[in-house]
Amino acid sequence: MPAKKSRSDRYGEQAELPQTLQEAITYFADKQRAFEFAVSLRWPDGSITCPFCGSGEYSFISTRQLWKCKGCKKQYSVRVGTIFEDSPISLSKWFLAIWMVANCKNGVSSYELSRAIDVTQKTAWFMLHRVRAAIKAKSFDKKLAGIVETDESFIGGLLGNMHASKREKIKAGANHSPTLGKVIVQAVLERDGEVRTQILEDLKTMTKFGFLKANIEQGAHVMTDEGSDPRNSARTSSMTL
Repeated sequence: MPAKKSRSDRYGEQAELPQTLQEAITYFADKQRAFEFAVSLRWPDGSITCPFCGSGEYSFISTRQLWKCKGCKKQYSVRVGTIFEDSPISLSKWFLAIWMVANCKNGVSSYELSRAIDVTQKTAWFMLHRVRAAIKAKSFDKKLAGIVETDESFIGGLLGNMHASKREKIKAGANHSPTLGKVIVQAVLERDGEVRTQILEDLKTMTKFGFLKANIEQGAHVMTDEGSDPRNSARTSSMTL
């Protein structure tokens, strides 16, 4: 990784950013430029820090464009904790989508975006949803703050309403319970703000806490139910993250 540079050092105080869609396509077509641009947005002062532990000590894996933290030993990319996370879409196309949303005065539809950047309409809709959420939050990696509520839910139809073959497959080798065959979904909601969700493999404390730490600002007041089992009564408890 080259020496640390701030955004102004890398692009100048008045960066010559693209003014037209054609210029934007040409500008962000270079994958390395798109990557460096993302780094300058994520860490504008040039000080790269681990999104998991906050350490500034790292080694850079140039072939994969990943950093390895010397503190917690985890690997992370420029996408972690941003609207680009968990997305196979290239940064080049993400920045084109952002440019179009920011510069099209009459707005841009998912159909228009899909044609412009050569993705499916469904993918374009997903991208626009994330970009608009980031614009509303005025940040691409802002964590939830203030009073944040969190809870888990079991999503899925009633076992009795499923097709017999599917019902028997789910019941095979498992004890009957109200959560059988359902997906566990965890959600965090900032009061009067954004909501974020994830699918859980289990209800272990560390599984749930990892999601909270990645999405909630340190010092936020977190409110949750004491029990996750739907058969238990919901008793509210709170803590400071």
